Amino acid sequence: PPHLAKYAMSYVFVQAEFGLACPVSMTDAAARTLRKFGDPKLFGAYIDGLTSTDAETRYTGAMFMTETQAGTDIAMTETRAVPDGDGWRLSGKKWFTSNPDADVVLTLAKYPGGDDTTRGVGLFMLPKVLPDGTRNSYVIDRLKDKMGTRSMPSGEITLDGAYALQVGRLDHGFKQMAEMINTSRLSNAMRSAALMRRAVSESVEHARARVVFGKPLMEQPLMRNTILPLALEAEAALGLIFHSGDMLQKADAGDENAKSLIRVLTPIAKHYICKKARWVTGEAMEIRGGNGYIEDW
Repeated sequence: PPHLAKYAMSYVFVQAEFGLACPVSMTDAAARTLRKFGDPKLFGAYIDGLTSTDAETRYTGAMFMTETQAGTDIAMTETRAVPDGDGWRLSGKKWFTSNPDADVVLTLAKYPGGDDTTRGVGLFMLPKVLPDGTRNSYVIDRLKDKMGTRSMPSGEITLDGAYALQVGRLDHGFKQMAEMINTSRLSNAMRSAALMRRAVSESVEHARARVVFGKPLMEQPLMRNTILPLALEAEAALGLIFHSGDMLQKADAGDENAKSLIRVLTPIAKHYICKKARWVTGEAMEIRGGNGYIEDW
């Protein structure tokens, strides 16, 4: 669907279930990246799986990018790729991977002859299951003990000569991966906006039902003064997401002005909305009183 419609539907979905949203986002981003840079003959079946709505045939996607020394500085990536027939073999460790048991993984690795900049890092597609039905050669070493979204696993991965296919030009690997990163960033901001909306909804419901000193909390001026800024931030976040989704749609259609705008809007949305979501949800926890700090809630 169009990006704006996708974000609108996801915004509603995330308010009910947050844990599935990251894998859904990365699946969407992986399909978009393979369509944009991959050979259709080579990746057609994987794209079909990533976009399938049939539970029996669908694939989920992920990206394995972060390493202990290469989180921000991707040029320091230590995972190595060596040619193997029509494919490649990847060896190395990935430190933070969300949805680590995905069927289709996009990852970065150094290739022979590449330099020490981001141009020396290529983009590769790593299938969980090989064409002959056997599992690929990588291991989930452990899952991260995260704060926050515990229902969506993140893990540490060791690639041990894992089979992979090259995506696009080797020396454009990071540039191509940036397309997936930016799509994920905008989705991350959308999910944060949805959390804000959920937090405001629960705060309002609680304040209307909770009676204190003879009247509902919502009738207390200080409570209204607490909730109103939360609602304002939630509405502003949604507006920015919808505007960004519209610009992304126009950029994909060839609008050069929209391409420039979305490059600026994406990091702004990711930075601002995600930070504000922590404040909004934190305030909402306080509004719920002691129950706000209980895992059951």
